[in-house]
Amino acid sequence: MINLFVVAEVAVYREALVTALGGAPGMRVCGTAPRCSRLGADLTEYRPAVMLVDAPNLEGATGLTASPSADGGLRVVVLGVSETEGEIVACAEAGASGYLTRNGTMADLVATIESVARDELHCPPRIAGALIRRVGTLAAERRLTVLGARLTPRELEILTFVTDGLSNREIAGLLSITVATVKNHVHNIFEKLQVSTRAEATARAYDPPPLS
Repeated sequence: MINLFVVAEVAVYREALVTALGGAPGMRVCGTAPRCSRLGADLTEYRPAVMLVDAPNLEGATGLTASPSADGGLRVVVLGVSETEGEIVACAEAGASGYLTRNGTMADLVATIESVARDELHCPPRIAGALIRRVGTLAAERRLTVLGARLTPRELEILTFVTDGLSNREIAGLLSITVATVKNHVHNIFEKLQVSTRAEATARAYDPPPLS
């Protein structure tokens, strides 16, 4: 049995979810609330496995994934998510485990709940693509951070421009320095990274970082 907790501002919407999910096999709504604030005691008492949160309440749900639940980890499913990349990433960073778009059906919601209860991701391809791109961006940023331990701030800045394909002249114009100064920085970057071309420097910058 999957214990659910429903958080939705609109009472009639909240009640409709309780009624609909109450008839779904293997699910039980153990509690509801209009907003995420002050939910600690309720979550400790009811110990839900999955919490459904409407999108306007998402900000208040941040940090709740560490709350006690039936098996030690609360999963959050966000309801009414638009398919814009910014909102999807915000949901992920707030700790969401699942997503139901504004066009999602009750069947989609049930499937999403069942998936997140198994620690699986169930979402439309557009959302999956946005999450994959975000992971790639974070990996690249982490790699540049690792490199930044060996490069000066100016060298790291110039390396970022190099990986974007900018020429020495373009970099000089952006930073208001001479082309000769850029060339000197690029030379130092190549030596520190032990590479000889801009392509090699770019590849080195975005290699997976060493495990720590």
